[in-house]
Amino acid sequence: MRKDKLRLPVLALCSLSLAACAGSSERAPACPRAAVLNDAATMTRFAAGGGRDPLDIDFDVEIADLASGCQFEKKGKSFDRLVVAVAPVFVTTRGPANTSRKAEYVYFVSLIDPDGDIVSKQSFPVTIPFSGNQRQLTLRDDDPPVTIDIPLTRLEDAVNHEVLIGLQLTEEDLQYNRQRTGVRR
Repeated sequence: MRKDKLRLPVLALCSLSLAACAGSSERAPACPRAAVLNDAATMTRFAAGGGRDPLDIDFDVEIADLASGCQFEKKGKSFDRLVVAVAPVFVTTRGPANTSRKAEYVYFVSLIDPDGDIVSKQSFPVTIPFSGNQRQLTLRDDDPPVTIDIPLTRLEDAVNHEVLIGLQLTEEDLQYNRQRTGVRR
């Protein structure tokens, strides 16, 4: 279980960010961009010791959607902190080689500063149990959402940050994704 400082649903954060601005002489800017990292949006995990044939697939997972919101917090008359909440939606499909009836993977949430440097990175393990003949499950990881605190020295700095979400891939997973999509790097 995650130990986040703020345990509010994402939609509540969106409404709170608007409420934080009401009656204030200082207007809060837009939330920073939250996005799924293209190269890490999907993962195909193959059974150990097997090949790379479709019959060797243990499970597939995709980040299918991402909900996000933010809340600006004030001390006195100025905003001094921003809390961003994100809730990714995963679609996990059981493959023909899956005998454990579960899928285990890790996703990450990174905060990127205006210079493009990683300020922080949090990792979250996910275990998806498949029951009976169940082949696919959809999970929105929002209980609680992942939160990221951004201290503000200037209010304008908030929008220049970026929150990136992705699946934690091995080098082999990344190469498979790139080969499948035709991307060469």
